[in-house]
Amino acid sequence: MSLPAATSDQAFWNVSALEAGFLEVPDAMFVAGAPPSKKTLAPTLSFLFPTFPHNAKILSGDVVDSLRKGGIKAEEIDFVCLSHIHLDHIGDTTPFNRCQFVVSSDCRLHLEQGCPNNPSALVPSDLLPFNRTIFLDPAEWKPVGPFTRGLDFFEDGDGSWDYLAADSAHYRVLLSMEPKIATWHQQLDGKQSARQ
Repeated sequence: MSLPAATSDQAFWNVSALEAGFLEVPDAMFVAGAPPSKKTLAPTLSFLFPTFPHNAKILSGDVVDSLRKGGIKAEEIDFVCLSHIHLDHIGDTTPFNRCQFVVSSDCRLHLEQGCPNNPSALVPSDLLPFNRTIFLDPAEWKPVGPFTRGLDFFEDGDGSWDYLAADSAHYRVLLSMEPKIATWHQQLDGKQSARQ
C-alpha cells in the first residue's frame, strides 16, 4: 500500500527545524534503572510548517527567539501543535496569544486535573486556553497509505503527507530497545495513570 499520488493543484508545506534550546534531564526519567545522579543535555527542536496555498503557519514547540530571528512574530502563528504535554515538549505558551493549540484528546483530562488543583499533576491546568484548543481524537482519523490512521489537517485531500513522531527519543539507546523505558504513575480522576 502506498501514499496517495500527488495532484496538479495540491497544497504543500515546507518543514523548517527551529532551535529551541537544550534541556538537562535526569536519565532515570527516560531509561529504567539509570543512575539517579546521571543527567543528559538533550536538544529540543521545534518545527515550523508554512503551508501553501492555505498560507497558515503551524508551529510545533516553544521557539519565540528562533521565530524572531527568522522574521516571524509569535502572534503571526496560526496553529501550535504539541505532540504531547510533557514539560520537555510544551515550553511557554503565553506568547502565542491568538493561535489555536492542537493536542491529542488524551491531554484534556491532564489539563482539567492539572496543578495547582492536583498537587501531583505534571502540567499546569492553565497551560492551554480551552477556548482556543483543538483536542484531536485519533479514533476519528482515517487510514492513509500504509498507516492505519492519519490526519488531513486542512481536510482538503491535498495528497501531501509528513510523518510526525510524537517523540523521537531523548536517548539514542532507547531506539535500540536495549534498555526499558522508564515509567512513573500519576493519580488522575481517582485512577492511576502510567506515564512514559
